[in-house]
Amino acid sequence: MKIYTIEQVEKIIREQKYKHCGLYRQDGGKWKGIVPFNRGKGEVDLALKNLKEIRTRMNVLDDGFYSIRCCAFFTPHVEPDVYTIKKGNLPDDAAQPVNVTVNVPGLKEQKHKSENVLSLDSALDYVKENAALKSDNAVLKAENDRLKIQIEELESELDEDEEESEGLSDGFKNFFSADSPFAVMADKFFALEERKLRLKEVSEHAKLTGRYKSNGNAREKTNTNGKPVPPAKGSARYEAYISKLEGMTDEDFAIEMDNLAKAYPEFYEIVKGEFEESNEQENESTKNNF
Repeated sequence: MKIYTIEQVEKIIREQKYKHCGLYRQDGGKWKGIVPFNRGKGEVDLALKNLKEIRTRMNVLDDGFYSIRCCAFFTPHVEPDVYTIKKGNLPDDAAQPVNVTVNVPGLKEQKHKSENVLSLDSALDYVKENAALKSDNAVLKAENDRLKIQIEELESELDEDEEESEGLSDGFKNFFSADSPFAVMADKFFALEERKLRLKEVSEHAKLTGRYKSNGNAREKTNTNGKPVPPAKGSARYEAYISKLEGMTDEDFAIEMDNLAKAYPEFYEIVKGEFEESNEQENESTKNNF
């Protein structure tokens, strides 16, 4: 039977990538467990860690033959590989053959409770790992809850923004509709500006052309020369004439003012001043409404 050293076993564990190992002692014709197999998720580092504990335990054990059993998968149906080691000056041929059948961890025939008990260091490691996992889980859960609340707040703000946007859109539509107060005031403002420009054009035209056209007005008072006498400002005839001008179209208004400038220059200036003053007042009122 070949005898190994712990250093040789460590090298074999690295080469064979064993993930579990345990220490057994020869006691008469049987092998009893001393350091149980490392449990949990199998990793080569965990097997080496357990081997370190085996090395420590060997320092206090009695002389004799021991076996280090290694396996890559910790299941009842896989027999471990056995590496016999010795402590003390004993002949190699004194070692008894190893029967691994009853000593494979997990088998019902396993007689030693020590194989089912974790070492103190391993147990502490599992406790620490479990506590760390619980802590990580609590942190992740809290972060998840925080993100859910943040998402709900953002969705609520988005809904409010959409509602405000729709309200503003409807307000602009109503503000610029044809029957809105703004549209009516705008139409009036532009009409006044148009009448003001037209009046200025008529004034300039009358000064340049010097022509007079009769538009067939009803009989009016005349002077000694047979020429109608323009009404005095403030009289009923004057107010009726102004109302008549206000009711004319732009084209008729331009013709009438052109004729008036030629026939009655002084009265033309009075009427012109009347409309300019009226236009300025209405224009100022319209601007204030804006």
